[in-house]
Amino acid sequence: MEKTGTKGREWTKLAVLLAALCAMLMCRPYYTANAAEEGKIVIGMSMCMLDENHAKSMNYIQEFAEAYEGAEVEVIVTNAESSVEKQIGDVESLILQKPDVIIIWPVDSVGSVPAVQAVKDAGIPVLDTGFCVEGYVADVKVTLYDELGMGHMEGDLMNQILEEQPELKVTMGYIQGALAQTEQLKRYEGFVEECLDQQTEDRIEMIAAKTANWTTQEAMALTEDWLQAYPDLNAIVSASDEMAIGAINVFNASGMDPENYIVISVDGTANGLQHVRDGYIDGTVYMDMSKSVNGLFDVAIGLATGETYEEEVNVGASAVTMITKENIDEVIPAE
Repeated sequence: MEKTGTKGREWTKLAVLLAALCAMLMCRPYYTANAAEEGKIVIGMSMCMLDENHAKSMNYIQEFAEAYEGAEVEVIVTNAESSVEKQIGDVESLILQKPDVIIIWPVDSVGSVPAVQAVKDAGIPVLDTGFCVEGYVADVKVTLYDELGMGHMEGDLMNQILEEQPELKVTMGYIQGALAQTEQLKRYEGFVEECLDQQTEDRIEMIAAKTANWTTQEAMALTEDWLQAYPDLNAIVSASDEMAIGAINVFNASGMDPENYIVISVDGTANGLQHVRDGYIDGTVYMDMSKSVNGLFDVAIGLATGETYEEEVNVGASAVTMITKENIDEVIPAE
């Protein structure tokens, strides 16, 4: 009886060890099975929305995936359509497909935290980009662009315009993106630091700073309200080209010449650059996505294949340029 009890205890210990070993194997990162053993890397991408700018980022990722020589790369893309609830559902769907890494462009810096955490809990490497979630939930937070610096560039251009026209008094509104994406607010903060804090009220007055949630339609409604409430409005500074174009649409629809208004924005989209050439946008901060998204892709591949990184990686420090009518053909020749 004593021997049987000892043997039973030994079998119990062995069972516990085997169970622990199985648990370890089941929890190992997906890249170990997919990337290393199958010679294929699967990247999941949860996009916050697919406007012109985000679609361009997605297309670059697809191009880099097709050109990658280290392994076959498949990219699975979802579009949250600016909905936190949809993004969480999208990410749950991506997790079920067991990619080697998931890239998330958060809809909301707070609301999208559960989506990032769900990927972490599933044992899949997760990369947080775009307008990042609060804290360091993801394995790596990638900075594609210097948001504050882009705001400084907008402010610097406005300062140049004021310097060139000593008699000019600017009455302006600032159109922000989505307030829930706290990272993008740095564009506004940078403009305030570089321009409003440096100029006197007799040179420039900001009548309002409000959100249009990155959409042309909301920017149009906002501009219509401002024109009615502030007849002296003569400038719009925007956090994106799409919203700036919304303001320009209102000028045109109201029979006003857009060239009589100062319009400064960010993104350097194809549509935005055309408005610069037309003289409707005085300047847009052009983001060279081929540089920044290439860096993003490299980090994603690194995570998928087991590399480790610091909590925050800046891949786009040199990827921005202020584009005006004077330098557009030099920096970006017309096609």
